[in-house]
Amino acid sequence: MRPACLCGCVTLARMRVAVLSDVHGNVRALEAVLADMGAVDLVVANGDLLAFGPRPAETLAALRRLPNVLYVSGNNDLYLVERRWEAEPSDGWEAEAFANLHWTAGAIGSQGLDFVATWPFGQHLGLGGGALVVHASPLADNIGMFPWTPDAQLGHMLREVNEPLVICGHTHLVMDRQPDGHRVMSDGSAGFPFDRDVRPSYIIVDDATGRVQVEVRRVSYDATAALRDLARRSVPFAQVIAFQIRHAALMPKHETDYARQDLVRFAE
Repeated sequence: MRPACLCGCVTLARMRVAVLSDVHGNVRALEAVLADMGAVDLVVANGDLLAFGPRPAETLAALRRLPNVLYVSGNNDLYLVERRWEAEPSDGWEAEAFANLHWTAGAIGSQGLDFVATWPFGQHLGLGGGALVVHASPLADNIGMFPWTPDAQLGHMLREVNEPLVICGHTHLVMDRQPDGHRVMSDGSAGFPFDRDVRPSYIIVDDATGRVQVEVRRVSYDATAALRDLARRSVPFAQVIAFQIRHAALMPKHETDYARQDLVRFAE
């Protein structure tokens, strides 16, 4: 969690911007998203970009090769910076998640961690009347705005936001709602969505015509290759991530079995 005032700001005019989040080290999905978006003036990488998937270093390298990219810190990015794996886990699920964070930190190295530590809580974009990009919500990086969040609660979350357009991620669920004078959109997940549609999703924001237009896009990718990456690299938390890649849904916590060694196959 970070205070919502720690945001970057960029003024844009007549630009095409891609917003993506929750890649979670699934570089196979990210590559498909980047190929689909084509020529854009700016990419906003909206948090939870590295941890849990099989190829965090390659994911970070792919993002850093982009000519114009802004970053937003997600809750799992902050957990890397905070070295969350040094805390005492509450159960087997958390122990595996902490082990994955530790593995991810080793994969991206100290320079990668230092870079992640520079990412702000959000980004203000000067498109149209303005847009705010935050990972989860304006309140915190781990308090999400869901399709089923009541309008009154969304209004409370947005009460100090002046921008008419708010783009979030975190939930891995695409959303487009208009509570309390704002338009709130979730870009879903560019790694593994949770809406039973395995195709990664992202958002294009375009004001080339003078009017802001927003489009949710979904792309196909080689999920089988991503599952092979998990198995070959002995990634901690693999059974959970494999289930989520395969089924585009959260793996029920009670179905995990941390004693098994064939974790990726078990997730089938």
